[in-house]
Amino acid sequence: KDRRYTQEQFSIHVPVAINYTAGKVNRINDSVNGYLRNNPDVKIIGVDRGERNLLYVCMIDQSGRILKQKSYNIVEETRFNGETRAVDYLDKLELREKERNEARQSWKTIGNIKELKEGYLSMVVHEITDMMVENNAVLVMENLNRGFKRGRMKFERQVYQKFEMMLINKLNFLCDKTSAEDNSGSIYHAYQLTAKVADYQDIYQQTGFIYYVVPSYTSKIDPTTGFADIFNHSDAKNDKEGFLDKMTSIKFDSGSDMFQFVFDYDQFNLRDTMPITKWTAYTNGNRLIHQIKNGQHSFVTLDITKYLQDYLIENHIDFKNGSNLITELNAIEDKRKHAAVRDALFNTFFWALQMRNSSSETGEDYIISPVKNSTGDFYCSSDRNESLPIDADANGAYNIARKGLMIKQRIDASKADEKVNLNISNTEWFEFASKK
Repeated sequence: KDRRYTQEQFSIHVPVAINYTAGKVNRINDSVNGYLRNNPDVKIIGVDRGERNLLYVCMIDQSGRILKQKSYNIVEETRFNGETRAVDYLDKLELREKERNEARQSWKTIGNIKELKEGYLSMVVHEITDMMVENNAVLVMENLNRGFKRGRMKFERQVYQKFEMMLINKLNFLCDKTSAEDNSGSIYHAYQLTAKVADYQDIYQQTGFIYYVVPSYTSKIDPTTGFADIFNHSDAKNDKEGFLDKMTSIKFDSGSDMFQFVFDYDQFNLRDTMPITKWTAYTNGNRLIHQIKNGQHSFVTLDITKYLQDYLIENHIDFKNGSNLITELNAIEDKRKHAAVRDALFNTFFWALQMRNSSSETGEDYIISPVKNSTGDFYCSSDRNESLPIDADANGAYNIARKGLMIKQRIDASKADEKVNLNISNTEWFEFASKK
């Protein structure tokens, strides 16, 4: 514990000379930033505490290229005989939740879920720390406030707080017990990649090789264009008429066989701003629409282009001539019909902007963009293009990693004695995301 090591003794994978007995957060963070500065070999791992996945990991290089993306719902276990098997821990934890809830209702003995969680987390933490060392990588996680963390704890499978602390503690003294004593990473030459953290309140923007970023606009964003819905939906609903009047045009595009909603964010009084303000949103693909009938929640798959086509035909509004439907709307004198058509246009627009589509009934969970990218295509995670995020939680992990890449670039641009600004505003994030 009292031994000190030189830079040369930390010569492989993560060559950071840190006094294990020092324990000063700033000293460790400064050492890490010094090691990362202008180091071309560093990778960035983003971890998303997902909605459909217990944990999702995406690793990128410094060009933003995806090297690995993986869900940790299923973990490979090694048995006593050396054989490996895939275990679906999401399924196990959900089943245990159900059993516990039924036991509470019937006053039966409640089974202990603690051991199941800890067994799962120990395997995931081991794999992720190995990934960091093998790939010379930093880890980037969501900086979630404590209220959000507590709120998610009503779901037994939400293991995020415990994962975070186990990971930090593991990285605080990381060693391979099977390695020779003189090797870096052995029990006598252990890595200290994080500072000691006693409580969640002690976690800030950085602890050693772990960085924390605000998760805003990481999941519901087009990874190919940087487009995101930044409208204030409540304000829009309170003034649907005024909202539609601020749009440039709403037309049917016969070439794509979709409706086009052309707008400029600068025309709306919004809290956030984007470097690109003028967009054309298309009624591209289907959306999973959440409905509540008689107190029952359900999802319906809706072809939003067909929905608006059928509605306009039913109300005898010609859209195939390419006319601006805002002009057509304003020409309707019947107040009831005017309000109905207005609502149809308004709802279709916001359905088009609904990029994340999830259903607990079917298990569907995908990102679909309403805007065309530089190749003239629409990003959709269901296409399973491995060079892009392959599902909604993968998109979250990917963009968390890209925020980490922003931090890496700031470290590169800083001087050795300069404090690095780790705060990333939404405006700065949109600027970075739009450059892809």
